[in-house]
Amino acid sequence: PNRKDILATFNKSYQQVTSKTIAFWDSAFQDLGFQDNPLAMSIFYIRRFSRPKMMSIDGLFSLHEMLSDNKSNPLSGCIAIVALMQAQNWDVECFYNQGECYIGFNLSEDWQVRKGSWVEMDGKKYYLKEFDDSTAVGETRVGKPGTRYQSLRAKRRDLRPIPAGHKLPVFSAQPSVSRRLK
Repeated sequence: PNRKDILATFNKSYQQVTSKTIAFWDSAFQDLGFQDNPLAMSIFYIRRFSRPKMMSIDGLFSLHEMLSDNKSNPLSGCIAIVALMQAQNWDVECFYNQGECYIGFNLSEDWQVRKGSWVEMDGKKYYLKEFDDSTAVGETRVGKPGTRYQSLRAKRRDLRPIPAGHKLPVFSAQPSVSRRLK
């Protein structure tokens, strides 16, 4: 897809995020116990949007199309997550090139990150997370992605940076293991 199609899909997905949609996701996050952990939210979203019944390499799908038709691809999923999280006021961006897409997190100043790939945009640094739930946060397939990636502009300007997490999320109704982060 060309840049114009990608921007149109982002705008369409963002417009489909209503207050009802946000309330739906917020209630699920509250039940799971990570309503204040946007990094955990993003992993939850990645799992939801990367496992549809039908994967397509052609075309782009808006948020509504992915949820109703249960079809997707990595770039569409990444765009939908960024639209959702920006509508929830989190400073998250989509970075992509021909074969890869990453979610960029503007981390708050209290994070201490040893390793990772960063992209600078609009005076902020975005920490890259590959659009999957298996690659470690901060790892990329190629060396310095910031020089080769395009991005989408934020829909809102008053976005909050991602706060430091205090424990790893447990994605089950009854958590059995909880580990503190160091």
